[in-house]
Amino acid sequence: EAKAIAQKNNGKIPDEQLKRLQDEFDKALHSQTEAIRTALQENKDNLIPASMIAFYSENIGMDKVEEYLKEYAYKDNGILKNVNNYIQALKRKAVGAMFTDFTMNDMQGTPRKLSDYVGKGDYVLVDFWASWCGPCRAEMPNVVSLYEKYHKKGLEIVGISFDEDETTWKNAVKTMNMTWPQASELRSWDNIMTQKYGVTSIPYTILIDSNGTIIGQQLRGEELENTVKQYLE
Repeated sequence: EAKAIAQKNNGKIPDEQLKRLQDEFDKALHSQTEAIRTALQENKDNLIPASMIAFYSENIGMDKVEEYLKEYAYKDNGILKNVNNYIQALKRKAVGAMFTDFTMNDMQGTPRKLSDYVGKGDYVLVDFWASWCGPCRAEMPNVVSLYEKYHKKGLEIVGISFDEDETTWKNAVKTMNMTWPQASELRSWDNIMTQKYGVTSIPYTILIDSNGTIIGQQLRGEELENTVKQYLE
């Protein structure tokens, strides 16, 4: 219905209809989620929950999924491999967790570890981005400003790009004045960060203190600056 309305209005949906459609969508999504949760409770002795969790885990809520899997007989079934991996990744990037190290090539092709920067006395912001990501480019001036304000006060930034093309990646770094360390596997979403830290959308940030403990994640704009300011001023 939304597509049909948009086609009649030069690609846009009038505000009054947009609210109605959003309300209907939210209601349908809520009904779907409740139906799935009911099915999980009624089918603990078979593989139906495994299939549902594999496809709808984020709708259900990862905390509820993790709790359910503790008592589920088929929690180790192969269809749940990615879900189980994602649960572990969420734990690795949780506030209070010690950072998990990884190795990735920098812009000169030299292998660099996150531990080359973390635990050296600075606070480290790991910034996940890509040159093709519009929201990432829109956020980057805020990150540049943050770096200029706080680098000398003890903030380091490590950029992790989800690019595939090396030239495009390097041009974006130069154009947007990203003067901090950068690394990439040049494999878009098929990279170690989706496995290690469960990064499924960008821009994404993880803030690590001088001892290597994660103290923030998914910080952007004013919230990011206020958090950094809290520790470095």
